[in-house]
Amino acid sequence: MQAAFFKVSGVVDPEFAFKEIEKMIEKSYGKKGAEVVSKNVSAIYKALDALEEVNYPESWADATTGATFEPEEAPRYVCENIFPMIELKGDKLPVSAFNADGTVPTGTTRYEKRGIAVQVPVWIPENCIQCNQCSFVCPHAVIRPYLSRLEDLKGAPDGFTTLDGKAKDIEGWQYRIQLSPLDCTGCGNCVDVCPAKEKALEVKPLEEVLDREDARFRFAESLPQPEVDVAPHTVRGSQYRKPFFEYSGACAGCGETPYIKVVTQLFGNRMVIANATGCSSIYGGNAPTVPYTVDGSGRGPAWASSLFEDNAEFGFGYSLAINQQRSKLIDTVNRVMYTGVSAPFKEALQNWWEVKDRGEASLEAAARVRELLEAEKPQPDNAGLLHEIREKASLLPKRSIWIIGGDGWAYDIGFGGLDHVIAGGADVNLLVLDTEVYSNTGGQSSKATPTAAMAKFASAGKEMGKKDLGLMAEYRIPM
Repeated sequence: MQAAFFKVSGVVDPEFAFKEIEKMIEKSYGKKGAEVVSKNVSAIYKALDALEEVNYPESWADATTGATFEPEEAPRYVCENIFPMIELKGDKLPVSAFNADGTVPTGTTRYEKRGIAVQVPVWIPENCIQCNQCSFVCPHAVIRPYLSRLEDLKGAPDGFTTLDGKAKDIEGWQYRIQLSPLDCTGCGNCVDVCPAKEKALEVKPLEEVLDREDARFRFAESLPQPEVDVAPHTVRGSQYRKPFFEYSGACAGCGETPYIKVVTQLFGNRMVIANATGCSSIYGGNAPTVPYTVDGSGRGPAWASSLFEDNAEFGFGYSLAINQQRSKLIDTVNRVMYTGVSAPFKEALQNWWEVKDRGEASLEAAARVRELLEAEKPQPDNAGLLHEIREKASLLPKRSIWIIGGDGWAYDIGFGGLDHVIAGGADVNLLVLDTEVYSNTGGQSSKATPTAAMAKFASAGKEMGKKDLGLMAEYRIPM
């Protein structure tokens, strides 16, 4: 690309530029031998030989407009804030257009519809074994299994084929794999992983299938949320749960985002995330949109980004704050049960008390408490206590606290804080997206890089071994 740039631009004499590039090749790869140097030099001149002039219409020289932006139907914030930023008009937005506390709504990537894939996968129903592997590996949550009842399929677009659910846990349901073509990045991971004897996905040009697959996707999204008793802690079962991380701006084929996606499918409706600087903070909250989203009841992850060096402590702060607030709520609940509350409400509070630290069970118990709380009539001895519970009702479900970052944070820059949090035994979850190099800054060697692996600025191969973070954690976890 450099050779092509200097040949076409003429900013300096091309022959002079090529000779300088050859010198840099010799300097960078000379230790690897003459053959490696020769092949790199040869690449310069092969690129020059392959240059072709593109004759564009003369009218382009006077063009005053670009591609037409067609916005989706969207909430007010998206229309008034995000769409102008997408059109590169963000500088015209007044400060008053944003929340004073710096928070922004989640679930806004679904309104971008970038349509960047050249080719996209299309489902072949007769080949599908309903394993959900394609959905599991998708970096952007753009291909998913949908379950429906036959009566829900009235008005389905042409070609919206479904299969009878094969497994016992989805017996009686109709099954379909559906892609969002405008959100797909065309990486092909889903096709590669498909284990069917004959692939259940085939790649087709986006322009050929866009209209029909987009119509099918929008219909699939409109289907009622199925109430199925499927074990979520399996690859297949987890994919029937809504992903609370979708349509991110991560690179096509990203190896990190599928892990974040499945974690949100398991814990997303009560997650609180502290995210270190790095790739995960860029695709996790890159203005103007946010890929973390919510379910139909408005529950979903709360996300904030911190620095490299203090993210573990940042997430530990979540734990301290939430525990402090919950302890006050627990005390209030304990006191209100000995006042004149109704028997059903007291029973709901007692049930919550028993499961308050048990994840999903606390979420269900909290829903029952909140339902009865609305109808509970205050008495002289409990009006203030009931008001406190109403104000702190969001703390009834046990929060699932996650501290997320890359290996640059966990192994290197933020290790001191991470070590401190592990040693403290806090009830937090650590997700290290270990790519074994500094990914966000170009692929330099890190303490997570294995012995002999080559990386940028470590072309001779790393001499030291990979730091054993797991072993260190094992010896620091209190028994």
